[in-house]
Amino acid sequence: MTGSHDDSVRLRVIDIPTVVKRVCDTTGMAMTREEWGLYMPDIGYPPPCPAR
Repeated sequence: MTGSHDDSVRLRVIDIPTVVKRVCDTTGMAMTREEWGLYMPDIGYPPPCPAR
């Protein structure tokens, strides 16, 4: 939850599976092995998005 000077409040989804699904749905593609290695070299492949 975040608040602002205009008294608005925003709720943020931090449920990891929900975030992963939203990112995958938004981008429409999985990262290639090369992209994965470039951006996340310390995390093992496979990417979170299924191949399309």
